[in-house]
Amino acid sequence: WSIAFAAVGMRYPSVPIRWCFRVLGVIFAISCVRLLMRLAEATRLCQDKRKTSGSIVAALTKFAGRMPEPNESRGAIDAANFQTFLVHALQNPMGVELLGILMTYQLV
Repeated sequence: WSIAFAAVGMRYPSVPIRWCFRVLGVIFAISCVRLLMRLAEATRLCQDKRKTSGSIVAALTKFAGRMPEPNESRGAIDAANFQTFLVHALQNPMGVELLGILMTYQLV
């Protein structure tokens, strides 16, 4: 939409309205970038591996060190399921996707 506002602002006959379209285009573009930055922040919160980050991966890693020994069959199944989930979380990128693209700061 910001490109459409800018295109109309280039050729509109009335100068004040032309500038209004240009300003609207800039405002809309800045708003879109801010939204994408928020999505990138949510993705960072999902992927950050530092222990102090509070991300999903960090929480999983902290919990992995406190898992009780699997001495009964239910505990062994829970431990195996947790280890599978932990490996999946560490090997696959998690976060917010938009049109199949993971929103990261590098993309924005």
